[in-house]
Amino acid sequence: MIVAIGSKNPAKVHAVQTTLIHERLQFVTVSAESNVSSQPFSDEETILGARNRALNSFKKLNSLNLAFGLEGGVVETSIANDL
Repeated sequence: MIVAIGSKNPAKVHAVQTTLIHERLQFVTVSAESNVSSQPFSDEETILGARNRALNSFKKLNSLNLAFGLEGGVVETSIANDL
């Protein structure tokens, strides 16, 4: 099974590979666009970026069985105001 990781970021690649370490998979890293801002500032934008990375991985490599898209984001919470 060929699995794409829609990022070249070493931390993101390692996270996916470590999670699936016991599976017999071939991993391929893909420079996949998130199509969101370089620093997402909401859960919605972060989720959309991750989804786009997975979908764009499939568009680049049509031989994939599975694709992961990971996106880091920042969200302001009310808890921080109490610190």
